[in-house]
Amino acid sequence: MFLLSGNPATSQVGDGQRARFAKSGCCPPFSPFRERLNRSNALTARFSKSAYTVYILHPFFVVTATGLLKDVPLPPLPLAVLACSVVLIVAFTCANLIRQAPLLNKVL
Repeated sequence: MFLLSGNPATSQVGDGQRARFAKSGCCPPFSPFRERLNRSNALTARFSKSAYTVYILHPFFVVTATGLLKDVPLPPLPLAVLACSVVLIVAFTCANLIRQAPLLNKVL
């Protein structure tokens, strides 16, 4: 805890060292997933081509989903998971359909 203390008067570790320490503790647990699950299929290849379009359009879908789900009686965490899953599916599907338009496929 002392190493990650944010108080500069008591901390003996600089910001760069603190960042390296945090990265070395957070990233290695995910490396087996990246090595085993980093595969491409037809669906992921198609959706990866639509990533820029999703980046441009996703605020519209996030705001819309937030407005539609504001009255749903769920705790915040399940509500956020529900909103994220719906927004991901809708955003990538719409982006894929938009990219199939004759002129937009060259731009997006």
